[in-house]
Amino acid sequence: MSFLLADLVREFGRTRPGAPALSWGESTLSFADLDRRSSQVANALAAAGVRPGQRVAVLDRNSPAFFELMFGCAKIGAVLVGLNWRLSAPEIASILADADVAGLLVGPDLVDLAAGAAAPWTVVMGQAYETWLGSASDVDPAFPGGADDVVLQLYSSGTTGRPKGAMITHANLAHTVTMAAKAWAMSAASVNLVPSPL
Repeated sequence: MSFLLADLVREFGRTRPGAPALSWGESTLSFADLDRRSSQVANALAAAGVRPGQRVAVLDRNSPAFFELMFGCAKIGAVLVGLNWRLSAPEIASILADADVAGLLVGPDLVDLAAGAAAPWTVVMGQAYETWLGSASDVDPAFPGGADDVVLQLYSSGTTGRPKGAMITHANLAHTVTMAAKAWAMSAASVNLVPSPL
């Protein structure tokens, strides 16, 4: 059986629905909530015209929404492009042009950083994002992706020139899961703190 990123949240949403998936501040999002909200993201993206293989960018501080977007993109075969908010506006614009994004989701405090970038549509995180999400169905679109499909496109910091994009497939991520279990002894009881920009 091949590894598909969206199957992780589907499986845990089914087998561990009340278990915490993400915690930030005083709030926790369960696996069932993450599965449901990522399906809403998938359907909202599809309604905005996003098709399999197209790129969707997110420029925001770390938040649970990143994971909703990542799993939501995977549920329709789209590719999430995470943008580092520490980059300059010209670097952000260059990445968005290189990735040829179908849309952009941006944090309210980072709108100016993305102002010069071209994207067919933009959703500002926060209340506008919640409204956008709330208008979409929470039924999983069940896109039948393949292990060799690209699911993430991540960019280098550009220390030796312009940032370069690396296309990450489901199969690449499957190795990460194996590595975490074997090399780092991570298990269902482990907690992972992510301090770097998603």
